[in-house]
Amino acid sequence: MNSARDLSWWLSRVVAGVWVLFALWAWEKFLTVPPETLVPGVVVDAGPVDRIQVGLARTVYVREVPVILLRLSEEVVVALEGTCTFAPCDLTWDPLEGVLVCPCHGDRFLPSGKVLSGRAVRPLSVIPVTLAENRVFLHWRAYHGDHTENPAVAGKTH
Repeated sequence: MNSARDLSWWLSRVVAGVWVLFALWAWEKFLTVPPETLVPGVVVDAGPVDRIQVGLARTVYVREVPVILLRLSEEVVVALEGTCTFAPCDLTWDPLEGVLVCPCHGDRFLPSGKVLSGRAVRPLSVIPVTLAENRVFLHWRAYHGDHTENPAVAGKTH
């Protein structure tokens, strides 16, 4: 009889522990706001330039936001928010056509972020890039939808 009571006691503690872990996970995932997300002056190290072959792309995630890094040449890397502006679908890079494609509705975007075709009317957000010490650095802005020209495309990359 004592062993059944002990088992019941231990099982109740395990269930309570699982609920506490779930509550902490839910709090972190859904109820906290990342403090430095898209604040002026925040620089994010997106990794080595060598991880991206010329003509190809790599997707990195910054605070759960997909960012597509396009390597247009040895010296030029372009960073664009990797979510379609028509529907919340992650974009993919088509190296044969040199465009970003939305797999949900077929929207197509140029490496500059401009809409080439499809239902989207807003361009992709361009994230300014700096190349230094063989690494890609992203410069976040206060306004997530700032569509200004990327310094890397303008030839200002170091």
